[in-house]
Amino acid sequence: MLRTSRSRARKAAVAAACAVLPLGVAFVAPAAASAAPTAVKVSCQAAGQVHFNPGVELFPRAQHVSYQGQEGACDDFSEFDIMTAKLTMSFDDVSLSCLASGSSGSGKGSAKIEWTEEDGETAESILDVQIDNSALNVGHVSGHVRSGQFEGHGFTGTFKTSLVAGGIECTIGAPAGGVKDADFTGDFSIS
Repeated sequence: MLRTSRSRARKAAVAAACAVLPLGVAFVAPAAASAAPTAVKVSCQAAGQVHFNPGVELFPRAQHVSYQGQEGACDDFSEFDIMTAKLTMSFDDVSLSCLASGSSGSGKGSAKIEWTEEDGETAESILDVQIDNSALNVGHVSGHVRSGQFEGHGFTGTFKTSLVAGGIECTIGAPAGGVKDADFTGDFSIS
């Protein structure tokens, strides 16, 4: 009789262990699978159009500036397999002029990066950014990822826009409305 009780107890213990084992695996496996590398370093090329409103003229005045990037190649030095990125940025109250010496070119705004990975999967990052300074048509931008892919990581970028290429729109000024559109090139990094 004692043997039967032990057998039943053993069977019950084995059954309980087997029932709990999958639960333990279920709790542990997702945490290990979703762990992201701590070191993030992704650098990308950027190019596209930058738009100015009301239009950049000979003398400084506040502009709404928006960058509309095209897909650019990336170097992913971490484990995310990022292949390309498309950057868009928007800034308000950026004081700009066609003359480099008269332009402070600083301001705060937001940005979005659309990432494409090697396998075709996509993700996005939403950023808070600021133009730290702008001189000779080169803007230095910094910020951090507010949400999405790489949340909490830093952003830096350098972008070149030739306002002088707007030529006549810059020198004539108000009658022509100033420079409203220009090409930009540059690069940015998340780390």
